Amino acid sequence: MEAIGNLRRDDISLLHFRQVYPLHQSTANYLRKAEKTIIIENNATSQFGSLIKLYTGFDIDKKILKYNGLPFSVEEVEANLRSI
Repeated sequence: MEAIGNLRRDDISLLHFRQVYPLHQSTANYLRKAEKTIIIENNATSQFGSLIKLYTGFDIDKKILKYNGLPFSVEEVEANLRSI
């Protein structure tokens, strides 16, 4: 949320999942409203992105992945979003 706020753009929104399984029934509806979708995950294979595709048929456009055991910093998320 902080990284998105720092970008100061009103055309970016956030969908955060506190529980990844089972997916909420409205997940696909929210994702279809987006012009472009980006998933940010702390793993190499985008496991949650795969779960979304498996249960909704929706394929995420871009993936920001980090898998060195460290969490994302706000600056990393900002830089990655700017590059997309």
